[in-house]
Amino acid sequence: MKYFGTDGIRGKAYSELTLDLAKKVGSSLCLLGIKKVFVGCDTRESSDDIKNSVIEGAIEFGLDVYDYGVLPTPALILESYYGKALGVMITASHNPYHDNGIKVIKCGFKIEDREKQMIEDYIDGILDFAHPINGSLTQAETTYLDFLSKYILRTKLNIVVDAANGATSNYVQILDKMATVKYISNEPNGKNINENCGATHLENIKKHIKGFDLGIAFDGDGDRIMVVDDSGNTVDGDKLIYLFAKWFKKHDLLKKDMVVLTVMSNLGIINALEDINIKTTLTNVGDQNVLECMIKNEYNLGGENSGHIITPFTFTGDGLFNSIILLTIISEEDKKLSELVNSIEMYPYKMVNIKVTDKSIIDNDAIKEKVKKYEESFSKYGKIILRASGTEPLIRVTVMHKDSKIMEDCLNDLVSLINKDVK
Repeated sequence: MKYFGTDGIRGKAYSELTLDLAKKVGSSLCLLGIKKVFVGCDTRESSDDIKNSVIEGAIEFGLDVYDYGVLPTPALILESYYGKALGVMITASHNPYHDNGIKVIKCGFKIEDREKQMIEDYIDGILDFAHPINGSLTQAETTYLDFLSKYILRTKLNIVVDAANGATSNYVQILDKMATVKYISNEPNGKNINENCGATHLENIKKHIKGFDLGIAFDGDGDRIMVVDDSGNTVDGDKLIYLFAKWFKKHDLLKKDMVVLTVMSNLGIINALEDINIKTTLTNVGDQNVLECMIKNEYNLGGENSGHIITPFTFTGDGLFNSIILLTIISEEDKKLSELVNSIEMYPYKMVNIKVTDKSIIDNDAIKEKVKKYEESFSKYGKIILRASGTEPLIRVTVMHKDSKIMEDCLNDLVSLINKDVK
């Protein structure tokens, strides 16, 4: 794809993601066969301009647009699903404010590759079509908080919430109904989204955690969370998925006793799930890969260690909804979060990026044979992941093992072998 990456179109606002490009995306939506378009955005200073350009293009080509203003990505997905509409979310997720992006949704799900290609062909002038009568614009209000309210249960917890100065800033207050909350980084000014705060900067919330039961940090568009326990330790997506899986199984909500993870998930989590008779299956990195596997096999829980978790009640990662589930679990178990996760043994791992001119080097026979021998000796206690970066001239080498010395030795050996071939 020329414009679409793994999570929509993304780039520097105004210079790479231009307003003309955004308008063309809006116009191209008429190719997708649905006249109704829901549009939302995060809190970046460029988001309104890009959103308005998408709206202008869509209206000029006969589409009826509903502008939801600032809201989290999962809220727009929910509206798109139940409204049987296209959805366009203006966000660059956890990236800094000067970046932005366009995610295109169709009836609650990401569009297919063939649909992305049609949009790209229109942008490049390969496809063209007649200019119809103008569509309409309506200011809309989301029903997202009504959806969340169905799952609210009052607890005795005291929590810290870091909204990343992002799309959840005006929505996290629903957590007041569940707990006593201290909010930080929930005053967006257009430039402070993700700035030393949120899910990618847990040092921010760790400064405030003393005296609280836990802290929850969102990313810029609200589709994932990272958590800090009462001792100030990070509870990542892997550990959260373990807690969710155990709780859903206890309540007979976990289909086929199966959880979908990615190849980057920690082996400690996989083995911990196995110990409580929960199976796992692994996909390539990316929430879309996780969701596709879940839909194809009728599983209902999956996610990534980045904190993007899809539950039996949702069909997308939803930071606020998953916060509600987490608070419910902690309250029901009547234990500190640190107690609920302290039995999980996370395996040490390390990743090294190697700059290359030819990424196909990972298919070298000597490298593949070396990896095979290591993996055979590791059994279930270690793994190796060799990946070519999709956007940079890099080979990413990740080694994980229960024994940190074995992990280090293997990593150094593989990096040396690859570097030798590079030279």
